Amino acid sequence: MAVVQISDTTWTSSTVNSQTLFTSATSQAASAVGASNSLVSGNITSNLSGKKVLISHTIATGYANVAATLTLEGSFDGTNFGTVATLDSDTEPDVAATEVYVVDLTSYTSIPYFRIHFNASGLNLGTGSATSVFKYAYTT
Repeated sequence: MAVVQISDTTWTSSTVNSQTLFTSATSQAASAVGASNSLVSGNITSNLSGKKVLISHTIATGYANVAATLTLEGSFDGTNFGTVATLDSDTEPDVAATEVYVVDLTSYTSIPYFRIHFNASGLNLGTGSATSVFKYAYTT
């Protein structure tokens, strides 16, 4: 299993009320990621430490019917990541949908980098045309 980063790692930002919303580019298709690989977002450099954060994962079409996880990971150097929170232990990746999660990072006050990690255990997602989009929002 390889960890594959979304091709375009930039985040697009917008503000709705007092929420700053960041949206990733659409990931490469499952066939380009590889059947048993996992997919990660670009590094999140927003100061999420000590905040409650809203995270979403949108699946277009569908991957295979496996119990793929969605986690939020943290890093001190932007390279070596560890799981901070498991958002979902079975994202139901065979269903085209958007799922929304809240993660409480109020106990984590000094993590400079985060990323969203889909299918961390490297289950076989298939090689179809499914894609992912990640979003996160927090109150500034």
